[in-house]
Amino acid sequence: MKRQNHPPAYVLEIKRRWRVVIPICGKLTPKVHVAEFSSRASAQAWLRSEDGQQTVDSYQGKSALASLGSITLAPPADFDETNREWS
Repeated sequence: MKRQNHPPAYVLEIKRRWRVVIPICGKLTPKVHVAEFSSRASAQAWLRSEDGQQTVDSYQGKSALASLGSITLAPPADFDETNREWS
């Protein structure tokens, strides 16, 4: 199964406050992050920051998938590989 790419997060003015909007694949409505910013520039700066990128990744589920690529799975030390049973 091919993994879908999420559209990028963006900044939008909602009720005179700047908010970060995070599209989620498979959902009709995007996630609007709780932080409010007084200017577009400050919202974009937060979105480009490490904290902003981690937040977007967590909403879009990227961080969990990316971390799985570096895990090496091995059986426990007391597992007998030849008989496929616990010692």
